Amino acid sequence: MSYEFYQLEELIRECLSPEAISTKLADEKGAGRFLQKVKEKVQNLKTLLVNSVIAAPNELAAETLVQFSQKEISIYLHEILEYLDPKKHPNLPTTAVSFFSASSKELESVLSFILRHFTQYFDLEQPVTQSHKLIACQKLSKLIRDIKVQYKHDAIDVSLLNMVLRSVNNIITSKSEISYRRMKYMEELTEQLGKLTDSDNSIGNYIQFFDVIAEQLEEVGIPEKDLTIKLHIILLYLNYNSPQYISHCVKALWSKMRGHDRKQKLAILSLYGKLMKQLKSKPGFSFVPEYPSALQQISDWIEIESNYLTNKSSEDTELIMPEAPNTVGKIEKVAFGMSSARLAVVLNVFMSEEIKAITDQNVAKVFRTFSAVAITPGSDNLNPAGLRSKANNLRKEAVEWTTDFFYKCYTYLRRRHLNK
Repeated sequence: MSYEFYQLEELIRECLSPEAISTKLADEKGAGRFLQKVKEKVQNLKTLLVNSVIAAPNELAAETLVQFSQKEISIYLHEILEYLDPKKHPNLPTTAVSFFSASSKELESVLSFILRHFTQYFDLEQPVTQSHKLIACQKLSKLIRDIKVQYKHDAIDVSLLNMVLRSVNNIITSKSEISYRRMKYMEELTEQLGKLTDSDNSIGNYIQFFDVIAEQLEEVGIPEKDLTIKLHIILLYLNYNSPQYISHCVKALWSKMRGHDRKQKLAILSLYGKLMKQLKSKPGFSFVPEYPSALQQISDWIEIESNYLTNKSSEDTELIMPEAPNTVGKIEKVAFGMSSARLAVVLNVFMSEEIKAITDQNVAKVFRTFSAVAITPGSDNLNPAGLRSKANNLRKEAVEWTTDFFYKCYTYLRRRHLNK
């Protein structure tokens, strides 16, 4: 694989040279020959990548290979896109501009190929490329416009729908980098929002329970708009666990209980608690990855409020808003004296074939567990995918610090325990 990337890099370097731009790429036939070479290299890479992943000895080796390929292609793509900036390169020949545009699409196709066929190994925490972001945001903008028109005259919780659409629009207008995970989530969310009225929409197999849920709500005297129920089902399935959404749900529940006696309130909470247990979130999807799921946060609030009503005889209860999550279940977190990047190096060493201090083959579980219990300087909530990404792409500073750290450990053990 390294040789294939070396050949592609050499070809790109040749194309980006001032001599090639002013001579070979200025000629339509010359640019065409270069583009054909790029296409051939790209196709070879795709084929070789599939064969190499299949032949990988284990999951970690396959993941390392895929993420190496992803990183290399992203670097080449960034360099080519620089030449499409008219402010930096205002005098490029038209044929050269066409060549760079076509080449960027070829390289982008490799990233799309990796994301589509090796999603489980793809480093979703890496920022999307400029070209990918541009295309994706144009698609999201159109979907938002269509959704607003589609539900303009429908009975739906407009404030909730607008709140969700604003979060998507914030991604579109943001000048900051956006990860593949974030973009993938927004694309799935927006696509599903446009299918609320589809009779055959079976997202998560839960829309089929729609009629049952609607009947149950009506039985306790709190009928809900049909589309609003479907909207909540989609948001819960896709784990839209934003603090604003959790707050919206809690306030809506409190509003539904207002005016009812304690027994009726408990009946309402019991019904919603049962509904939360019937639903499941889509694996790997989360609006805020470091927070517990929306289902978990709402269920926790329902449980707390139910216990309060059960144990209190007074009807004068107060709205208890959920606190910002900082723990995972009943696990108490442990403060580490190293940054997440340095912790990632330690885990990389412990899981290596040479050391085998951690022998669990479930790599995702290892990073999930350490992220759940660790507090590092500057971060109380680690993102498992982010920690895993750092372990696969070690930072030089973190490696140097960890090397010195292990040496200090060695010195400490010799001085304190071996020389007695």
